[in-house]
Amino acid sequence: MPALKERLEAGETLAISGVTDALSAKVVQQAGFDAIWLGSLLGTASFLGNVDVGLMGAGDRLDQLRKIRAVCDLPVVVDGEEGWGDAPQVAYWVREFARAGANGIMIDDKSGDFMTPYIQGTGTDVLPVAVAIRKYRAAIDARPSPDFLIVARSGSRKRYGLDEQIRRLAAYKNAGVDVLWATSSDAATLRRHRAELAGPLWAVCNEHSGEQGRLSLADFREIGIQAVGYELPVALVALKAAIDAARELRQTGSIVPLLERMTSFEEFTALAGFDEMAQTARRYGVIPAKD
Repeated sequence: MPALKERLEAGETLAISGVTDALSAKVVQQAGFDAIWLGSLLGTASFLGNVDVGLMGAGDRLDQLRKIRAVCDLPVVVDGEEGWGDAPQVAYWVREFARAGANGIMIDDKSGDFMTPYIQGTGTDVLPVAVAIRKYRAAIDARPSPDFLIVARSGSRKRYGLDEQIRRLAAYKNAGVDVLWATSSDAATLRRHRAELAGPLWAVCNEHSGEQGRLSLADFREIGIQAVGYELPVALVALKAAIDAARELRQTGSIVPLLERMTSFEEFTALAGFDEMAQTARRYGVIPAKD
């Protein structure tokens, strides 16, 4: 199969799912997604049960990546936050994530750790363009191959407006990044990104993404978006099912009402790799061969 970068530059529109762990990575691979987004919002919630405000370090995300890569063949693009430092740290972590099996990394231009759009009053400042560019150049120089994606995201829109966001993204593209993250909540804003920026664009589609969260993959394709990141939908559907099941089981004390909603135990063991483990055990005489 062509490299992820080649497919994006060819103009394909790829469906990229967020995951919580290695098992959910297997689920989205079986479903036919094109790639995995290992994001900080879902990653921090699943790894620490906490908020995405810089609590999760690069080493924690490396650990998540290694576990996913051990069982899943899909390309993985990692949320590199602000790069965990300046150009030297960015270069170091790009090499480490590449060695661990990542196929790309997103780095944004935010300034400071306590910055999230989901808590009112948190930081909204961004780095000077020159500082952001030196970090992107360090990432480009450190990657093991041109096929390793460097994705740029700008957090400037909330404080400085859409014009500044697009100006910054254009500068990052000129510096050599491969994909630009079109931070938006509606089709009109996406179309403006497409009209004014060259190269592949990445957009998100989540429940909280406003009008944009109601667009189909075909809609994104028509606009000219090459990467559609569904970070949360699969995880939030699974979480609601888990919350509902836990409450119902505690109230009724019986699993009978839940049986029709469960994945079968056979499907679970197959997904978790029991068959492959048994085959290995038989091959080396750990357990008897089948008759």
